Parts: sequence; C-alpha cells; structure tokens
Amino acid sequence: MAEGTEVRDHMLTMMGLLYELETLGSKLDHEFKEDIILASLPPLFSQFKLNFNMNKMTSSLPEMMNQLTVAEEVVREHRPGNVHMAEGSSRLKPKCKKGKSYSDRHRTRSSSY
Repeated sequence: MAEGTEVRDHMLTMMGLLYELETLGSKLDHEFKEDIILASLPPLFSQFKLNFNMNKMTSSLPEMMNQLTVAEEVVREHRPGNVHMAEGSSRLKPKCKKGKSYSDRHRTRSSSY
C-alpha cells in the first residue's frame, strides 16, 4: 500500500487483482486472500493485523474493507502529531495562605433588603 493511499482504495485494488487472478484460473481460498491483503498493509495497521489473527476473525472481503476503514480512522485520529486542544478556562485559582480558603477570603456579605 502506497503512503498516503486510503485503505479503502487499496482494498478495492486488491479485490480487483484477486478477482482477476481467479478469472485467469487461479484457485484461491478465502484464508489466502485475507493473508495476502493483511500482508500488503503498512505497519500502521499492525494492531489490526494482530487482533485479526489472534481472534481468528474471518469476514468477507467487503466486511474486511469496512473494518480496515474504521481502523484507519481510529489510527489516524490517535497518531502522534495530531493535537487535540481542550477548550476551557486557563485561569487558575489563586493559592491561599494557611488556614483560609479562597472562598473564605473572598466571601461577600449579602445585604438584606
């Protein structure tokens, strides 16, 4: 799989090539097709490959394409270099002297009407 290529496009290419091999007379079982596709994936998908093999998952090639697409989104979202900025106040509460809390020092007297 070329760098920058989406996994969906890669899967469609691989499925087309596997279909072409079958039309030329090659006998390819489903497990072999899965292994070829997994072997063609870059190291970015190493966790997916490990889970797929450890859990002895089997799925149709279109299902595998969907699973890989989801995995690609997750991996790219959590990839180092992606920064997620948190919104909120950056103002810190001032530290107080021993014995008095911030709210005790800044409590206002309520006036009665």
